[in-house]
Amino acid sequence: MKNLLLYTVSLLALFLSGQYASAQLYKVDDLLRDSAEVHKAVKADTLYKEGPEKYKIANGETVRLVGKTDGYHVAVEYNGETYIISPDDLKFSKKNDRNTADPITTGSLRARHSALGHFYYSAFPYWLSFLVLIAIFAAMYLIDKKVSAPAVKQKLMLAVPAALLFVSILEIVGYCILGSDLLWWCDYDRNGFFKSLLMVIPFALAIGIQLYVGFMYKESIEDSTGKELSMKTVLLGLAATLVLPIVVIVILALCGINGTPLDITFAVLFLGSLALSVGTSLSKNIKALGRSYGTLFTAFTVVYAIGAIIAVILLITAILKLIFVILTAVAVVFGTLFILGSAKGSGSANKVIYYDKLGRQYKFDSDAQEANRKIDERSESGL
Repeated sequence: MKNLLLYTVSLLALFLSGQYASAQLYKVDDLLRDSAEVHKAVKADTLYKEGPEKYKIANGETVRLVGKTDGYHVAVEYNGETYIISPDDLKFSKKNDRNTADPITTGSLRARHSALGHFYYSAFPYWLSFLVLIAIFAAMYLIDKKVSAPAVKQKLMLAVPAALLFVSILEIVGYCILGSDLLWWCDYDRNGFFKSLLMVIPFALAIGIQLYVGFMYKESIEDSTGKELSMKTVLLGLAATLVLPIVVIVILALCGINGTPLDITFAVLFLGSLALSVGTSLSKNIKALGRSYGTLFTAFTVVYAIGAIIAVILLITAILKLIFVILTAVAVVFGTLFILGSAKGSGSANKVIYYDKLGRQYKFDSDAQEANRKIDERSESGL
């Protein structure tokens, strides 16, 4: 009986250990390339470290989690070898047991490795948005110059907000999934300085068109109705909603106020400023267009404003990164020149000058000694 019990426990342990080993399966899924860069792992105590050898594992290959490193990366087993890989390049495999926990993939990583994540890590949505904005700009030109027939103008007046909403929703959904990585295609760390600079230019142009067309559309409605609408209030209000609570929170934190009071303050300020800006705009638009159209225009403005603010913040972030790189390079150049100049000046200041008996200067002691010898010879000969 005892032997049977031990045998049963052993089988159970083997089953659980085997299930655990097979449970930690991941599929390689580099979001920007067709393979993930890995390093050969070196075991150090209970942790793994990167070795000098670099390899690549193709997307779609299955690896097994075997350990951790002393940093962000993890150790995986592939074809009998152990490698160090970034969790960003791993997707939890469907081969795992349904009840198996995923120890390394966060919610944001799962979203990035989803179908929508792959969509936003391709160039398609960005060029699509750019082309849509160009088309909207052309449509607004036709409306503004009154070169289109009334029936065509009416259709364009419906197409413009629909297209702006489409672009704004693309921006909002993309930011919810990728966060600041939505600008991967003009990120300095991935693409280098010149490629990032080249990609920032069309992005800045697209944002300029997005902002311009939105206000042009508002002015077109105002011209046709003869009444003033509210859009800037929502834009400024949403911007303040993002900035003001953060500033107040920082001030309170510096004053030692933390925890629940801080969270409540943030929530009140955020919701209060949001309600104030949207409510003010809604009230004004309802007076101008009536309840239905005023509400629709305000809803459009809110979505448009959120998308535009996200785009502007990301653009500013990308530009600041490039400016930081430029300033760093300039600082390195001037720092090097300063050090070289200081070294040269220091060398000049510490240079030894040798004199002969007549007070003449020499760079080398041997020259001064030789001059003194000749002076002595002339003195002895009476010259």
